[in-house]
Amino acid sequence: LAQRVAFLAAAGEALASSLDVDQTLQEIARLAVPLLGDLCMVDLVDQSRLKRVATAHVVPDKAALLDDLRRRYPPSRDSPQPAGRVMQTGRFELLERITPAIVAEHTRDGTHAQMIGEIGIRSHLAVPLVARQVIVGVISLGISESDRVYGPEDVALVQDLARRAALAIDNARLYELAQTELTERRRAEEALRVSEERF
Repeated sequence: LAQRVAFLAAAGEALASSLDVDQTLQEIARLAVPLLGDLCMVDLVDQSRLKRVATAHVVPDKAALLDDLRRRYPPSRDSPQPAGRVMQTGRFELLERITPAIVAEHTRDGTHAQMIGEIGIRSHLAVPLVARQVIVGVISLGISESDRVYGPEDVALVQDLARRAALAIDNARLYELAQTELTERRRAEEALRVSEERF
């Protein structure tokens, strides 16, 4: 319990330390491994697609495999991948024990299934990132290097993390929007000033 409280405190600090969303979420993925799992992936909604912005794995070779997986099989709203399904339903997806049949159900083709097999995910949890009742992304965790499986306590902890992350993402985007509007207003005021001086 103390470890989990310490993790949420560290995650909160990381989320509050920067308005660079991608950099912050990469730090969250790094913090999540290995306490919450052996791997972590974070996807953000980019129009109608999901864009993977952070990955981490305890085994460096498998981290490279995760990156390759992201390039070759990016998740989307209509994909069978857990992140895609979470986007469709808005609910977390817990796969306590992953079997070959579950891998087949959640992958696009044989090569995709083979890559998941190489990563060796045994248990998986995907949770939506929700800000102001809108899904802004998905955080996914997996266990590949031990026999531990995810359960209700893990779901509660990751949902807590997801709430904090979604709020930080929303705040960063609102700040970015406010800065853009401020810049545009200054340009308009400058253009008006120049026009008035000319005439």
